[in-house]
Amino acid sequence: MLAEAHSTPLFLIVDDDPLITRLCNRLIHKLGATALQAETESAAIQHFTTHHSELTAVLLDLHLGDSDGQRILEACHAIDADVPFIIMSGYPEPLIRERFEASNVIKPSAYLAKPFRSKNALDLLDGFMR
Repeated sequence: MLAEAHSTPLFLIVDDDPLITRLCNRLIHKLGATALQAETESAAIQHFTTHHSELTAVLLDLHLGDSDGQRILEACHAIDADVPFIIMSGYPEPLIRERFEASNVIKPSAYLAKPFRSKNALDLLDGFMR
């Protein structure tokens, strides 16, 4: 099943900060979508493995406790390269872009700088639902 065929858009939020997770969840619900949540690398990969064909996009914190978001992105991309990833980070976007370009690996679909404004996040997420 393609993401477009899923009746309700589904996002996966991968972040270990409960405040960010709650905010993302609230914004996703405001758009009429639903969300799965993961706080660890293993939970993220498990959710992705189970639901990748239904996912609209993944919101992925670049630094997840002891895990590296880039490693999670690579593992998930090997499972399904068609799911878009939105990297969330407190680092400036140019530094994050540089990191992914320098590593010559999979590139994220979008970036969301923390702290982010609800309006900016809503606009970004809404764009993935079209």
